[in-house]
Parts: sequence; C-alpha cells; structure tokens
Amino acid sequence: MKIKSLQLSFLRNTEHFQFHTGVKKLIELLSASRLKIEAPFTIFQSLYIKECEMLDDLKKNNVSEELVDADNNRDITYSGMLDVIKSATKHFRSEVRQSGAHLQSLFENYGSMTISTYDDQTAATNRLVEELVGKYAGDVASIGLSEWVSQLKIKNLTFDSLKKSRYSDGTSLIQLAMKHVRSELDSAYLAIMNRINALIELEGEDNYKQFVLEMNAQIDLYTELLVIRTGRSKKQSQTTSPQDIRINQNEQKT
Repeated sequence: MKIKSLQLSFLRNTEHFQFHTGVKKLIELLSASRLKIEAPFTIFQSLYIKECEMLDDLKKNNVSEELVDADNNRDITYSGMLDVIKSATKHFRSEVRQSGAHLQSLFENYGSMTISTYDDQTAATNRLVEELVGKYAGDVASIGLSEWVSQLKIKNLTFDSLKKSRYSDGTSLIQLAMKHVRSELDSAYLAIMNRINALIELEGEDNYKQFVLEMNAQIDLYTELLVIRTGRSKKQSQTTSPQDIRINQNEQKT
C-alpha cells in the first residue's frame, strides 16, 4: 500500500488550494499525532494559510485563471522539454547523447525561468527559442525536440498577448509570489506523504490504511480532472496553427 502521486503543478490555483484543503481536513480528522506527522504538518499548515492569503490577493487584483492557465501551459511545456533532454543524455546513440548534453548546458544557463516574473520569463523564453532554432537547431533535431520548441514559442506568444491585452504589470508580482507559495506548500505536502509511505514500510499498513485509501481517492479525482483537461487541450491545439493563435475568451474558468 502506497500513496499515489499527482502532478500538482498542473492544477489551477483554485484546484490546488482545494486539493490541499482536502489533505488538511483528512489529516485533522485522523489526527497528525496518530499518523506521526506532527512536525511536517505544522509546516504544512503555515504554508496553507499563506496560499489562502495569496489566493485572496489574486482575486482582489482580478488575476483570472485564464492568465494562470496560459502561464502554466508554457511552464509545463518547458518542464517537458527538460525531461526530453534528460532522457536524450542517456540515449544508446552517442550523437544523441552529445546533443542532449549540449542542450542541457544551454537550459542550465537559463536557470529556473518558471519562477521568474511574467515579463522576465517571457523575454527569456524568446531568447531561448531563438537559440534553439538557430545555433542549436541541429541538436534540437537530433533528439526530436523540434515540435516542443514550436509549442513553447506558441504558448509564450499566447501568454504574452493575453497579458498585454488585459493585465497590468502589478499582476506579475502577485502571481510570482503565488508560484513560490505553491512550490513550498507542495514540498511540505510531499514531505508528509513520503514520511507516511516510509512509516508503512517500517510499521505495516494497519495504522495508515484509512488515510492512504482516502488520500488516493482524492488523488484519483484530481488525476481524472487533469486527464480530461489534457485531452481537451490536445484537441484544441490540433486546430490551432502558429499563424493563427487565438485566446478563447468564452471558455468558463473555475
């Protein structure tokens, strides 16, 4: 018996907060002391409060989920590219490994773009794309990263167009703070889940069975939500070309 994993970074802000609210309620119901997670749960609770406050700030400043979605989409694409490059460095063909190493060094030079301000990330992504289609075009082709580069360019343009058309620069700092809080809360959550998984290995599952079953049920619900959304996004992207980028202003965001 083991707690399942969930792509927390793929959740929208409201979904992310709702998920962690469910985690908090479950731990409180079953007791942190019984689960032997008092210390990590204390850290989790303080960060949970911070995320609640940040979510209120976002709502007060009218930062919609549409803008957050657009930012998340380019973040997810960037992270996916890192995974492809990492895999390429372990490829059975030496030329692919070499190209993977070249690109890995390039991406390391750009650092953690996904936790930069909106404008800084947009500018850095533009520079990165220029290098990928220019100096590093051969390496990109070698490891099969070309389509990823096109998608990163599209998603960056989509985000930038939306931000410029409807949002002030002040929203950038607010959402940047939210990204940091989310990351910290996710780390606290994972510390709890890893501890419980380790305790199951050491003590057996009897004391943790109810928690794991209910936790996995929650994770399954959010996983299904992401699968449905990913399927819809893929269908929409198939009808969208780089020359015809549209922002769907009519889609309901929750």
